[in-house]
Amino acid sequence: MRSLPLFLAVFFLSIAGKSQSPSDCDSVFINCCPPGGITSEAITIEAANHASYIFPYPGFILFDANNDTIAKEAVNYFGIGYFYQAHMLELKAPFSLPFDGYLELHTGFYNEMACTFPFHIPDTTLTNLAVHTPGEVTISPNPAVNLINIFFTDRFDRGAYTIKILNTSGQIVYKTKNSEKNLQIQSGQIGLPGIYFLTVKNSDNYLVANKKIILR
Repeated sequence: MRSLPLFLAVFFLSIAGKSQSPSDCDSVFINCCPPGGITSEAITIEAANHASYIFPYPGFILFDANNDTIAKEAVNYFGIGYFYQAHMLELKAPFSLPFDGYLELHTGFYNEMACTFPFHIPDTTLTNLAVHTPGEVTISPNPAVNLINIFFTDRFDRGAYTIKILNTSGQIVYKTKNSEKNLQIQSGQIGLPGIYFLTVKNSDNYLVANKKIILR
């Protein structure tokens, strides 16, 4: 079901929000992922609902096993219908395949958490996420205090790569282009101590590496 004008939201939420029971979550079916449904920007899942409760104004959030937010959907539907609908979750942090985590379903424009589903993506899934073999990008030291060294091995294709560092909220705190075999970044250019994510995209805008950075 597609979204209705926002001025109708309060009326319909007052009707739809009265009928949910715990078993309703068992009637929501999730598929991951349609061909090409995983890109460097988003993960697309498909959801179908066979319960009488429509899960009004739903939104999905994907978490990894460490409870870090990986992707989040912008609310785009009035409810979840009987037949499979595509739900696109914008990536907030990098990840690799195979993936194991969990999916939360929220309702009412993220006012209430309704369901939690285990979520697995095998490494055989067809994607547009081009992640090269491990070891092509090395971060040292990690954890880091003052200076972060990023090394690109000889196997890493030469060319201009876009390098971004994101915080756990998915905000870009550092961005640059690099075509050399190594890059040095001062920790003060990134932010306060904490966990960050390094992403490297090639000239075709495909994700070719992702790493976790810890600042102390």
